[in-house]
Amino acid sequence: MTHYRAPLDDFRFVSESLVPALTSNAVADVWPTAQIVLESAARICEHVLAPLNRSGDESGCRYQAGQVSTPPGFGAAFEVVRSCGWLSSGEEGEDAAITTATAFCFDEMLAGANVAFSNYLGPTKRVAQALRTLADPQLAGTYLPALLSGRCGGTLCLTEPHCGTDLGLINTRAEASDAPGEYALTGTKIFVTSGEHDLTENIVHLVLARIAGAPGGVKGLSLFLVPKLRPQTAGRGPARNAVACTGIEHKMGIRASATCTLSFEGARGILLEPAGGGLRAIFSIMERERLTIATQSVGLAEHALQKARAYARERLQGRAAGAAAAAHLPADPIIVHADVRRMLLTMKAYVEGARALLLWTAHFIDVSRHASDEERRSDAREVAQLLTPMAKAFVTDICTEATNLGMQVLGGHGYIRESGIEQLVRDARVTQLYAGANGIQALDLVARKLPARDGRAFELLMRSMDESLAAFAESATLTPLLRAVRDGIEKLRSATSFLRQEMPRDANLAGSAGYAYLQLFGYVALGMVWAHAAHIAQQRTLKLDGTFAEDFWTAKTVTALFYVQHLMPNVERCLASIRAGSGVTMQLGTEAF
Repeated sequence: MTHYRAPLDDFRFVSESLVPALTSNAVADVWPTAQIVLESAARICEHVLAPLNRSGDESGCRYQAGQVSTPPGFGAAFEVVRSCGWLSSGEEGEDAAITTATAFCFDEMLAGANVAFSNYLGPTKRVAQALRTLADPQLAGTYLPALLSGRCGGTLCLTEPHCGTDLGLINTRAEASDAPGEYALTGTKIFVTSGEHDLTENIVHLVLARIAGAPGGVKGLSLFLVPKLRPQTAGRGPARNAVACTGIEHKMGIRASATCTLSFEGARGILLEPAGGGLRAIFSIMERERLTIATQSVGLAEHALQKARAYARERLQGRAAGAAAAAHLPADPIIVHADVRRMLLTMKAYVEGARALLLWTAHFIDVSRHASDEERRSDAREVAQLLTPMAKAFVTDICTEATNLGMQVLGGHGYIRESGIEQLVRDARVTQLYAGANGIQALDLVARKLPARDGRAFELLMRSMDESLAAFAESATLTPLLRAVRDGIEKLRSATSFLRQEMPRDANLAGSAGYAYLQLFGYVALGMVWAHAAHIAQQRTLKLDGTFAEDFWTAKTVTALFYVQHLMPNVERCLASIRAGSGVTMQLGTEAF
């Protein structure tokens, strides 16, 4: 059975060569520092976290009388991670040398090695992000050092049993207390990742609730910080707050991640934003969380690709078409068969393309924060916001497909537990649901992000793509690839014009065509990053660059060609679905289903 290995070579290729080529708004080159951080993290991912992946899945978390126990070994592993300062060194807000792109590589490795374990770190980082941007210095000073040192965990408490994604239906209420800025919160929150566990001394919860007298809907929501243990008072230790875990979910995958139901029974919380500003406050946090989830799916698919590739090289079955590839053996390794190669190349095209797409998005985020020119920062911010829902949904879709293909490569051996790949399939599936199911991401894209400022972000992105393609030198290898990408861009423009024209006339078009549009957008964006990758591979090959082995560059070019020939034709299917409108979708009566 193969063990997970961090894809450090591809991290370097994308970070050093590909992402800077995708945008002229480059930030300072920090790869030398990032490489040190990522190499150190890779060793712990490979040797500490990955060995706990299967045992954690088999043991799961245990719940008893309000207490949650994580699987054996998780406590010791968390101490290793904590002592290395990962909760701060892997987060771009705490270290100027750590870009968002580097943090994405960090998150991908964690998930590739042990995605359930990574769920005890991700929400904590998001709470730290909230405190950095929303809390006053005194409150931040109370909790931020504990979060970043790993002595305290964090959670996002948003949805409730009856409301799902419709946060306007939230019932959790907040009553003003005697202490200024403090409220007593009462209600129930579900699907709280790492809501209770035994890894940290304390846990602080970000909770959306409605202050008494606030209007209904999302405009009446406020955001509160609710600690499990309140700070100690004079002469006393920390006081237990009135928040309790009433159960954990028994899930299809990520079984070692505690997904909790929390009951707030007059729990004391601190208002983080002006009353009614809760949704606005949580929005940027959830935008970042969407991308973190996408990186998790890439990590899982990368792990599946490693297993499938190793199996295909070793498994003997049948003979190659035409002539035996290994006549000295009783059969050929299955990697010689065209159908197996189709699956492996699809996985490779999706995994490496998705990684590049996410790091491209991360780079726009970095430019929006660090560029010296305000206009460049603003432009990059708008493009990053446009890319986020597409990247979250499209990447989790194709990486879940890639993980499932990995099982198919192993055949019956993939379906049994010993191979380890069936766990990856189960774990990957939730990424399409987290942080708003992918259909919600499509609605966000077409109904909010695309029309914003009269489509300015879309035009900025299209202009950037056009300029890049125009700069590429034509060659026998690149010309058909570039032609396919240009054609995809024109189809994306056509689909965008169609939606802008027809959505005001058809109330159901965003819902019926939004998902196909998001997929079309994703296939074109992936084509763009693969065009860049092939161009760089061609240039580096001609210059006899010795950074990577020759096979690395050849693989980039061949995979790019495979993508545009075999996967990018999905653009045509998506465009046809968009143009079909919502008529048939809405025609059937509800009882006829």
